[in-house]
Amino acid sequence: MVKVELDDFEDLWDGTKEEVNIQGFEINQDDHRMMIDQYVGRDKFVPHDISYYKSIIRLIRENLSYHSGSDQS
Repeated sequence: MVKVELDDFEDLWDGTKEEVNIQGFEINQDDHRMMIDQYVGRDKFVPHDISYYKSIIRLIRENLSYHSGSDQS
């Protein structure tokens, strides 16, 4: 399980950046939590069309905008 800054994630999928910093953890074979803090490229994400990632980013931004009240009348 990792997190990445949304702006950086968007830059990765629109080609502005080649790598982004991810932070989080993974569970190793011994069921121990191993911390992650590294730079990765697109190849480290689940393979989907770029359009899929772009639509997910758009939906996240719409949701964040809605919940911040900027889209409410």
